[in-house]
Amino acid sequence: MKILNKDIINELPNIPNESIDMIFIDPPYHQDFTQYLPDFRKKLKQNGQILWCVQPTELFDLPEKPLQVLVWKEPMAPKPKRRKYYETFDVIAWYA
Repeated sequence: MKILNKDIINELPNIPNESIDMIFIDPPYHQDFTQYLPDFRKKLKQNGQILWCVQPTELFDLPEKPLQVLVWKEPMAPKPKRRKYYETFDVIAWYA
């Protein structure tokens, strides 16, 4: 197994087509990666998968419907300054 921890946009041209099992994308907030989805798909093996962390409001703006939407609930975390606890979650769009 080989794990690449690089800037995907800069590294994408160097990756051979149909050579990746999984792409996990957790882009910075408000940075649009939807234009790269066709390029990501070209790099996947036949049974490859894409896991893409998105904001809940971004689900409606994705270029194609994901196979599944996963909700990852994080443990209780303290709010800064208030010392109260709140729950947080992340949304992951799963493409196969």
